[in-house]
Amino acid sequence: MWNSYLLRVKDFIESRQLLQRDRLYIVALSGGSDSVALLCMMRELGYCIVAAHCNFQLRGEEAYNDERFCETLCAQFNIPFHRIHFDTQTYSQLHHVSIEMAARELRYQYFENLREDVAAEGILVGHHQDDSVETILMNLIRGTGIDGLLGIQAKKGRIIRPLLCLTQNEIYDYLRAKRQAYVLDQSNLIDDVVRNRIRLNIIPLLQEINSSASQNIMATSKRLSQVSELFHQAILQNIEAVTKEKTDDATLLDLEQLQHLTAQEYTLFYLLRNFNFSSETIAQISSHLHAPTGKRWLSKTHVAASIALI
Repeated sequence: MWNSYLLRVKDFIESRQLLQRDRLYIVALSGGSDSVALLCMMRELGYCIVAAHCNFQLRGEEAYNDERFCETLCAQFNIPFHRIHFDTQTYSQLHHVSIEMAARELRYQYFENLREDVAAEGILVGHHQDDSVETILMNLIRGTGIDGLLGIQAKKGRIIRPLLCLTQNEIYDYLRAKRQAYVLDQSNLIDDVVRNRIRLNIIPLLQEINSSASQNIMATSKRLSQVSELFHQAILQNIEAVTKEKTDDATLLDLEQLQHLTAQEYTLFYLLRNFNFSSETIAQISSHLHAPTGKRWLSKTHVAASIALI
């Protein structure tokens, strides 16, 4: 059974051209089921890898047990092991972000620094299909455009996700068949953050309604990815049509032309998001295109103003 999962991952990597045989990759190793399966599969497929473990010092002795497990596993497999300890609580307070966001920022900063130090091509993380479904639902609940309904991408910059073709249960099956141990993060079993609530409460309810709910969400997301490509081409054409002048200091738009476009708010969104305007402010601008000249909207870094040209 485990061989079939391994072959699916192999085909997924090759069909998406995610990895190169002659390059080094960092496996983000937490010790949990997903990252352990990722490490084992990359080793079996013959890729050149090192492992990196982050201890966020949030779970007392349990966090140090996870670290020791990862170190032992890498020694068993003869895989170079890198580790780092973070004062996540202090970082969270200093930067006024949640613990979850603090851990994410610290983790990816470390991975990128390590990647440069060891001259690795990319960073492999163990996200799977269920993670992508959770992300889609989170974005849908919060409010999103088409891009937010595409789920987690297999490759984004230096971050690569070779296990997106597998579900969580398939990863468990693989590890059971291999008799490979892993650690269990008890915090994942508590519905105290949005993702955990979706994972523990909403997805099981959806699967009660339709046992294929997760697969259907992913199938829809895959179809939307093709729609997204066409959509972005159209938006770029719209942007070109309404941009009258562009300099280092300002971008001048033809508001009359903009008002006659299909998807004018989306066009504005893709124009203004690079200037730090929020979605709410962009919606206000879109609904006030007929406003008298002199109307101004502010972002943290820029000003949008309606002016008359003589």
